[in-house]
Amino acid sequence: MIVDADSLEEALHKSLTATRTAIHVAGGATPDWERMIREVGTQARELTDA
Repeated sequence: MIVDADSLEEALHKSLTATRTAIHVAGGATPDWERMIREVGTQARELTDA
Protein backbone atom coordinates (compact mmCIF):
# COMPACT_ATOMS: atom_id res chain seq x y z
CA MET A 1 0.00 0.00 0.00
CA ILE A 2 1.24 3.48 -0.83
CA VAL A 3 -0.15 6.55 0.94
CA ASP A 4 0.62 10.21 0.47
CA ALA A 5 1.55 11.67 3.86
CA ASP A 6 3.79 14.34 5.34
CA SER A 7 4.74 12.34 8.44
CA LEU A 8 5.07 8.79 9.65
CA GLU A 9 2.09 9.25 11.98
CA GLU A 10 -0.10 10.50 9.13
CA ALA A 11 0.99 7.59 6.92
CA LEU A 12 0.20 5.10 9.69
CA HIS A 13 -3.19 6.64 10.29
CA LYS A 14 -4.12 6.56 6.61
CA SER A 15 -2.88 3.03 5.98
CA LEU A 16 -4.44 1.57 9.12
CA THR A 17 -7.76 3.28 8.39
CA ALA A 18 -7.78 1.76 4.91
CA THR A 19 -6.86 -1.63 6.33
CA ARG A 20 -9.65 -1.52 8.91
CA THR A 21 -12.15 -0.50 6.25
CA ALA A 22 -11.09 -3.42 4.06
CA ILE A 23 -11.51 -5.83 6.97
CA HIS A 24 -15.03 -4.53 7.61
CA VAL A 25 -15.98 -4.66 3.91
CA ALA A 26 -14.86 -8.30 3.85
CA GLY A 27 -17.18 -9.00 6.79
CA GLY A 28 -14.49 -9.12 9.44
CA ALA A 29 -14.38 -7.49 12.85
CA THR A 30 -11.69 -5.39 14.48
CA PRO A 31 -11.97 -5.88 18.23
CA ASP A 32 -9.34 -4.05 20.28
CA TRP A 33 -8.37 -2.05 17.19
CA GLU A 34 -7.82 1.17 19.13
CA ARG A 35 -5.42 -0.54 21.54
CA MET A 36 -3.47 -2.01 18.65
CA ILE A 37 -3.27 1.41 16.96
CA ARG A 38 -1.83 2.95 20.13
CA GLU A 39 0.81 0.21 20.31
CA VAL A 40 1.79 0.63 16.66
CA GLY A 41 1.99 4.41 17.12
CA THR A 42 4.23 4.01 20.16
CA GLN A 43 6.54 1.64 18.30
CA ALA A 44 6.70 3.97 15.29
CA ARG A 45 7.62 6.93 17.48
CA GLU A 46 10.35 4.87 19.14
CA LEU A 47 11.79 3.98 15.73
CA THR A 48 11.61 7.58 14.60
CA ASP A 49 13.36 8.81 17.75
CA ALA A 50 16.12 6.17 17.53
